[in-house]
Order: sequence, then structure tokens, then C-alpha cells
Amino acid sequence: MPLNASAQSIRTVTIDPEQSPLSATANWLHRQYAEGAIWDMSQAVVGLPTSRACRRLLELIVEIAEAEHIVLTPPVITTIGQIPEYLYRRLHPVASDLMQRLAWTTALAKLGRDELRLIGCPVSDQVNWSDLFYTSRVIAELHRELAGNMYSFRDALEIASENPQFRDHERWEVLHRLQMSYFQIMRELGVWDIQTARRLAVEKQECGTEYAICILGSVDLNRTMQRMLDQVGSRVTLLVVCDSTTRQGFDDWGCLVPDFWESLAIPITDDQLRVGVRPHDQAQIVVDFLGRLNGKFSASQISVAAPDDELIPFLARTIDAAGVMIHDSTGETISAAAPVRLLSLAARYLEYERYVDFANLLRHETVFARLSEGLQETDWLARLERDVSRLCPMKIELAFSKGSSHLERIANQLAKLFGDSASLRSRKCLTEWSLVWRDVLQRCFTGEVVDRENPQAKHVARSMSYLNDALAEMEALPETIDAKCSAIESLQVVLEHLRDRQVFSDRPINTIELMGWLDLIWDDAPVAVVTSFNERTIPQSRNFHPFLPNGLRNRLGLIDNRLRFVLDKFRLFMLGRSRAQLLLVAGRRDVQNNPLLPSRLLFNRDAAANARRLLKIIHHAESPLHHVDQASLPRQQQFVIPSLTPLKELKQISVTDFDVYLTCPYRFYLARILRLESFEDQVEQMDHAIIGTLAHRVLEAFGNSDLKDSTDPRHIRKFLQEELKTRFQREFSHETLPIVEIQLANLEMRLDMFSEQQANRRKAGWIIEENEKPDLDKQFDVDGDPVLIKGRIDRIDRNETSNRLAIIDFKTSIRHSTKTQIDKHGVWRSLQLPLYHWLVQGSELDCNQGIEVGFGRLGQNLDEIEFDLIELSTTELNDALEQAREIIRAIRKSQFEPNPNMPYQDVYQGICQDRVFERWMPTTSGETP
Repeated sequence: MPLNASAQSIRTVTIDPEQSPLSATANWLHRQYAEGAIWDMSQAVVGLPTSRACRRLLELIVEIAEAEHIVLTPPVITTIGQIPEYLYRRLHPVASDLMQRLAWTTALAKLGRDELRLIGCPVSDQVNWSDLFYTSRVIAELHRELAGNMYSFRDALEIASENPQFRDHERWEVLHRLQMSYFQIMRELGVWDIQTARRLAVEKQECGTEYAICILGSVDLNRTMQRMLDQVGSRVTLLVVCDSTTRQGFDDWGCLVPDFWESLAIPITDDQLRVGVRPHDQAQIVVDFLGRLNGKFSASQISVAAPDDELIPFLARTIDAAGVMIHDSTGETISAAAPVRLLSLAARYLEYERYVDFANLLRHETVFARLSEGLQETDWLARLERDVSRLCPMKIELAFSKGSSHLERIANQLAKLFGDSASLRSRKCLTEWSLVWRDVLQRCFTGEVVDRENPQAKHVARSMSYLNDALAEMEALPETIDAKCSAIESLQVVLEHLRDRQVFSDRPINTIELMGWLDLIWDDAPVAVVTSFNERTIPQSRNFHPFLPNGLRNRLGLIDNRLRFVLDKFRLFMLGRSRAQLLLVAGRRDVQNNPLLPSRLLFNRDAAANARRLLKIIHHAESPLHHVDQASLPRQQQFVIPSLTPLKELKQISVTDFDVYLTCPYRFYLARILRLESFEDQVEQMDHAIIGTLAHRVLEAFGNSDLKDSTDPRHIRKFLQEELKTRFQREFSHETLPIVEIQLANLEMRLDMFSEQQANRRKAGWIIEENEKPDLDKQFDVDGDPVLIKGRIDRIDRNETSNRLAIIDFKTSIRHSTKTQIDKHGVWRSLQLPLYHWLVQGSELDCNQGIEVGFGRLGQNLDEIEFDLIELSTTELNDALEQAREIIRAIRKSQFEPNPNMPYQDVYQGICQDRVFERWMPTTSGETP
């Protein structure tokens, strides 16, 4: 229906699309309400599409008042969704979102299991309260959308049943009964939800207002809103952005007429469209576009839209690196603020009590500070990580105990903050849990100083305020909906309540503003850039809904994919007409490297023109960074591998250090010179180092036992099994994960196979001469400047017949073999065996009867568990010693370049940028090349 074609009393004012709609609205309000030096709008309510538009309109009004030197009384400026609350009188208090959710949860609890399954609630042998609570969100959103269009669940069922192919009658009958139960609960509580209050006001013709209502952007009003405006029509003015050619595209309420907008062609020139291959290419295109403006516009006159949130970091970093200040006005959720993050980490830990979640909770800055105070030390976390790396605990409990172990002391301190595990496993009412979490926050944050001039501190203060409101609301819950639940479920309620809360920072002067797609439409900056101009982003498409598929939405007159397309087409029309400069940037790939389609809105011309545009998009996507001189990039973009301080001197070196250097000189410096360590929180199984250490300790005990000369594999096996179990029980947690038990059994099988090999070796005349020989060292001459080489040999055997020696290094990895120690060019891959040979040669152990070197292999392949020994030739030994000299010379020259072809991943791969496309290596001067 064309604009004002019916006899509605709603007043309509058109705004020229060439103007900024917000500026035009501010000027219209000035003409309408200003009288002389007085501009009184105290009896006016202005509705706008977004919260940011509300803030900006107030700024524009204040600017006009200051320029005209008039006394201003501003109107109530709110979003269109809040306008109905000014159009009727509430007869009952309105329930909060939390009360509504819990009322739906209570109603769901009254349904049978089959009914719950029918509406999509996960049900197993037992109905979990948390499942009911999360299902209530879906149901509440369904109720809100349908009630906003004057429908009950029964109404929706009747309309859907008109379609002969409709098969969900039983499901919607359950929804109808659920809604009736919800209404009964709300009546008992003496409250209404907003949707029901609005609907009843319309049905009873009770809408009225003393305010003058002005609405800009009423393009998608729901049926409830339309009916309410009809009843107060004489008080309503609609500001509609249109001209003579588009006037027929709006109905009586300023809503879009889909047929009109579907057929309307929106001109987009080739200069207004660019395509980037990947997200960083889109960001670089934006920077390039800004550079081509040649300073004609200030930063505050430029706005950039990021409809895809994942693109925001790319845009922010790239624009900032180009030397332009940018302000992200999309807001931050409070989930990252310290108080909210504390409860989130606590919930994650309480769910399974795993060590990884326990460690994450300990690392929270406030928890770390409180525990450091309680333990009266600062290095307690590093000590804990060293202990836990060998304990492999399955779960960590909080308990008030007098345990002396480091882990028990920490768990005890954490229990003082949060309570012990027993109390946290109990079930309490939500009102009781609210007091528990309030006390936890008080214990954690009492004494914290908040600098309100610091933006981050303001974020924390605002989040604490939101948290306090949520806990206060939970504390005041009526008994009817005050559910009994676990600690985890109570935290889920709090965190869910805060999920959509956002904090906005003030915009600094002269910055480019980064905003959402809808905010950009109602912005007044003359230069606009839209990124992610791709299908499913602009326009959005939602092809699945658990209750309202697209076809049913269309029958009910709800927003469907067709209307989403029409709305975005209108918005593009506004952008193209009102901006001095407009750039649309589409992408070929998203952040996950998935292919993207260009937006349908780009193809609204004739077939030939659409084909030409498609070919351009296919063949001319840009990747600006591929053509940039890397050395010219801003310094902030270069993640440099840290430069190393030259080594002053080398007095001693261990045998194993040589192998570390051969693998990667840079890692040698990190591990052996700087002694950098890494600790893994995800301690769910024994790593190779722990298994190796455990095996070595068991074999060491055997070498020192009375059974070391046994030739009976059964006796050897029994000793090794008992020693392994004793050490494991003494050194590891009493409650480990099942995989650790499997690893223990696997190691036991390896030791069983070793028993056979050891018995056979003793029968062959080999006796254990030395066990874990730790004090071997020898001066090694390198260019007249000796270096002390030290080594610890696992075992030295002597043959009782030939008096020959055998140097054995036990290995629990399958990759060690004497056959692979020298490559095809005669270069040693590992110097461990020849250097052990050199250390023993000429010592008191050497009887000049020959020396064998090799491995006691205990790898996972049981068929290859054996003693693998060889005799080195004089040439092989001399080659190895010369190779060792070359390594020492390189170390003395501080040659510590990273190995670009590491054979395996390790804890240093992030520092060395092993998985980075292009490394940035410092030169000796510390500058990037």
C-alpha cells in the first residue's frame, strides 16, 4: 500500500535521500519545536533504529543549540523497540528477562519427557535443570517474536495448519500448553512480560500517550507496533527517507513494500566496488582507499562498517599500522572483564574439576594475587607446574586440609576464596547461590583500586556493576521460580544473563569510527566503507529455525529472507544517495579460508551488466600485500624472532648439548643458555620425558639391586614390575586419567620384554659395571682453548671373559638406532655415542680391550626392544670429535640461527616462527633486514 493512501491520522514527513537522515531529523526538530531562544522538547519522544544513532542525534541537537545560542531541553531519544512503552499504561509490573527465563524454565519442568523431546529439549534418563534453562531461551525468543506480531502459539498453529503439508501439529500443541502454563506462572507472580502487556493494550484499545512521538527509520515495524501507532495516530510523526521515485515503496507506517524494492535497481558503479582475496586483503584495500582520499576528509568524517565481527581485528590492526587512529564503536562484551571472567573460569573448573581448568583459574590475575598473599610467595605457580607435570592428576578438589604438599596448600587457599568442593557440589536455591557468589567476589576484589580515568578500569567497574545487578536480581527471585540447582548451573544463569551486555568507550577526537552495518546506515559521516559485502552477511539469510522455517515466517508475516533482502537493499539505496564517497569491499575467502559469494545486491542490473560484474569479481580480486615491498611495511607488522646476546665465553658443555645444537642452534641458546622452560596445563597423560625418566629410575634401581646378575627373566620381570608400581604410586596422583593407566601398562610390557633381553645379555657374560655414572668429565682441546665436556652415562657393562666395555644409553623412543647415527655423507646426526666413548676412553674404567657403544632400546615397538651396540672405528670417532670442535667454534662465534626445517614440533616453535609463512629474522645489529 502506498504511503498515506489510507485515511490514517499518522503524519508523514519525507527526508531527501541526498541528506544525512540524522542531520535532517535534528534540523526538523529545531524547526518544529524551537521558539526564539527556547528549544523545549520535553514532551517529545524520538525513536531511532540503533542506540548509536540515538547518541549521535543528541550530539547534533546539542551542536545546533550551541551554534544558535538557545536554551535546550532535549527530547526522550530511544530506540524504536522501546517506543511502545510510551504508548500505554502498565497495569502490572514488567518481569525482567531473568524472571521470564526462569518462568519458562519452570513451565518446561512441568512437561513430560516425551513432550520435552518433541520441542527439542535434550532428555536422557534424567532431566537436567540446565537443559531446561537453555531450552527456555529458544522458547522465550519464539514467544517474543510471535507476540511482537500479535500471535500466540495457538494462533501460529492455526495459521500453519492451513497448509496441507504442515506436519508439526503435535509439537505446536505442546508449545501452546507450555505457553498457557507460562502465563499462569506469570499471573501468580503478579507480573507481565512486555510482549503480553503490549498485546493486551492493543486488544483492549488502551493505547494512549501525552508525548509527541517522532520515528525515523520505521521500515520494519512489527504488527503490534503498527496497531499501537494506529491508536495514537494523531500524536505520531514518521520521518521517511524517500523521494518522488521511491515514495510508493512505503506503506502507512513507513514500512517497506517488498514488491517495490525487489524490482528497484540500485546503481553501484565499478569504482564503488573492490574485491579482496582474504581478510587482510580487505583491510589493505580499505587503507588504500583512505590514502586515495588525499586528505579531503578528516578522520571523523569517515566511517567503516564491519558486518562480519571476525574482520574487525584485521581492520583495526591494518588501519592503525597505517598511522590512522581508529575507534571501535561496536562495543565490547563484558565477558572479558576480570570479574565476569573469574566466574566463567570457576564454572569451567567446577564442571569437571580438571587440572587444566584449575590451572586457568589460578592464572586469573585476581586469584593469582590473592593466592600469592595467602601462600606468602610469588613463584608458587611455577613450582606447581613442575610438580603436576609428573603427577598427572585426573581431577583437583578444593578442600580445607592440613596437607603439606604444594598442591594441597594451593587447593586449600583456593577453597578459602571459593569454598570447598563438598559445599560447591551441593544443590541450593538461586537466591542462596547469589549470596555465595557475592561473597566470592568480595573476597577476591576487596581492596582493588579502580582508576576511573583508565578505559580498562572503567570496563571492570562497569562489569562489576552489571554483575551486582544480576546477583541482586537473582537474590530477589520469588519462591515460585527460585529453582534448586548446582553451583555450575547457578553460574550459568548469571553468565547467560550477562551474555549480551556491552560496554562502549568514548570516541577520541579525529578518529575513524569502526561500526556495524546498521549503525553505518544511520551515521552522518560523508565517507562510508562497507566491508564483507558478501552473501549471508549482506543480506543475511537464515534458512533454518527450529520452529519457524522460512515458509511459515512468510505466512505469518514475520521477517523472512525476502524481507531481509529488501531491507538491505533499501539501506544500500540510502548509502548510495547520502554519501559523498562510498566503497563496498567484498571478500573471496573468510577467516577460516572458506569461499565466499558476492552479495546479490551487487547484481541488480541487466543480464549483460551482471555478467560483466561477475567476471570482474572472479578475475580481478585484489591481494595488495602480495605486491608490497616487505621491508617498507610498518615496523608494527613485523613479528621479529628475538635477537640473541652474543655468548661471552664457553667453559663447559654437556654431551647432550651437542645434539641440541645440531637440531637447532637457536633452540640450543634458548634451552641451554637461557634455560627457558615451558609448562603444559593440559596434563592428561605422561609425556615422553616423564615416561623416559620413570623407565630410567626403574632400570637404575635394578642395576643397584641384588638381582642385577640374575639370568632368570621371571625374577627380573617381577622386580621391574614391583619397582615400577611402587615408584608410580609414590610419585603420581592417586586418581589419574585412564590414559595414564594405559601408559603405565604399556611401559610394563616394555620392561617385560627387556627382562628377556637382560637375562640373555647376562648369560652372554656381560655384567653391570657402572649404573647412572654421573661424574664423567674431560677437557677437550679446541684451538688451544680447552672446554670441559661432561656426561652422565646410563649404564656401563663389562664382559667378564673379554674385559671389553659396553656403554649403554637407554632410549624409550622408537627413533633411536645405531644404524641411523651417521648420514649418507658421513656426518654424525648425534654425537652422544662417540662422545661417551671418548669420555670413557683412557679413564680408570678402560682396560684397552675395546669399547662398544649403543642403546638399550625400550621403544613402543615390542619387537625392537633390544641391546643395540656397535664398535666405532678410529676414523668415525675422529670425525665425530672434529664435528664437536666445529660446533664449539660456532658457539664461540655466537652462531645461533634457527633451523628452518625442524624435524618435529616443540615448545619453542612459536618463538622460532616455524609455522609462519614468512619469518622476520633480526640481523646482528638487531634491525630487521
